[in-house]
Amino acid sequence: MICEDALPEHVAIYSTGDSTVLFDEKWLNFAIEKCDEDARIEDKEVFLQKIESGEVEVNKIGFMIFEPSIAEEIQFLLSKAAKKYNMECTRSNINFIEYMPPNTNKGTGLAQLNEYLNIKKEEIIAFGDGGNDIELLQNAGWSVAMENANEKLKSIAKFVTKSNSEDGVVDVLEKIFLRDEQMN
Repeated sequence: MICEDALPEHVAIYSTGDSTVLFDEKWLNFAIEKCDEDARIEDKEVFLQKIESGEVEVNKIGFMIFEPSIAEEIQFLLSKAAKKYNMECTRSNINFIEYMPPNTNKGTGLAQLNEYLNIKKEEIIAFGDGGNDIELLQNAGWSVAMENANEKLKSIAKFVTKSNSEDGVVDVLEKIFLRDEQMN
C-alpha cells in the first residue's frame, strides 16, 4: 500500500466508483463545498484494510501537497509503490499528484467516446490547462491550451487561448460559432 506516513504535509484522497474518500473532516467539508464532490469520511485503517483485502476497488489516489517545493520528492517516494501497484502518475497542478491504473486518463476516455459515437478525431476540440490534460489534447483534432497552462501542454497544443480567468474557452467558441454573425 502506498505509505501515507512517509508523506509530510499532504492530504490523501481516494476515489472509489463515483465517490471520494477522505480521512479528515476539514477536507471533507472542503471537497463538498468547494469542489462539489460526492465525498465521505472513513476510518483510515479500516479503509486501507478494505483496499488490501480487495473489498474496495480504488480507481484513483490523489495527494494534495501543501508545500510545492517537496512535491517532486514526494512523487519520487511514491514511484516505487506506483510501479508495484501498476499505477500511472499525472499532475493536474503543482500541488496535486494523482495515481490511476494505466490508460485511465482524459485522453483514453475521449478516444472511447469518439469510437462509441463514431466521431472522428479531427471533429473534436479539447481545452486543457494542466498536466492531466496532455492525453486529452493528444486525442483531439483541435487542441487548445489555456494561457495559464504549463509550457509542456502549450507545446503540444495547436492553439493557445486566453487564461481560465479571462474566459479563454468562451473566446475560442465564440470565434468558431459566432463567426458568421460577426461577419454580417
